[in-house]
Amino acid sequence: MRRRVTPSLVLSLLAVVLACTGSAVAGGLITGKQVKDGSLTGRDVKDKSLTPADFKGSVQGPQGAQGLPGAAGAAGPPGPAGPTVVNKLTRVKQDAVIAAGNIGSVTATCPAGQNVVTGGYSDDSGLVFGNDSFGGANSWSVLLDNYASSVSSNVSAMAYCAPAGQAVSTRSVSGRDVQSTIDALIAARKQHSP
Repeated sequence: MRRRVTPSLVLSLLAVVLACTGSAVAGGLITGKQVKDGSLTGRDVKDKSLTPADFKGSVQGPQGAQGLPGAAGAAGPPGPAGPTVVNKLTRVKQDAVIAAGNIGSVTATCPAGQNVVTGGYSDDSGLVFGNDSFGGANSWSVLLDNYASSVSSNVSAMAYCAPAGQAVSTRSVSGRDVQSTIDALIAARKQHSP
């Protein structure tokens, strides 16, 4: 008896062949560019199919032990000299009393051979409207408005002085120019006082 190939037999064999080769063909046709990032998980990868070369440094192990310290570097250049006059500052204080209803000033002047570095003031009432060297190299002045007061005001100017040539000063003007600046400021203040 001769066997005949029937259409159902041909279709069955074709289905088996396609089923066996379909995944192999799909594996050859799908590339990494076609796979969406983050869509594959560990279940999608065959065990032991990846090698360390497949990871190209993207996986990092635990941190190793601390290495040995390196050799000491070369010494740096010496720093600038520190302040030389800080412990040589001289404090000069000058007191004044500004009468009630008046505007006045007090000036502390450095000893001969010294220049002002900075200054300050203290007062018990009134309104200080000037506290500066006003460009003078060796004095510090304080201007006080006691115009609206019914009592006199005690005010002190303090100058911190250092040996000339070592003190840092801004600009320097003559004592006469400093006094004319102070007089002009007081005159302007008197014009604007009630």
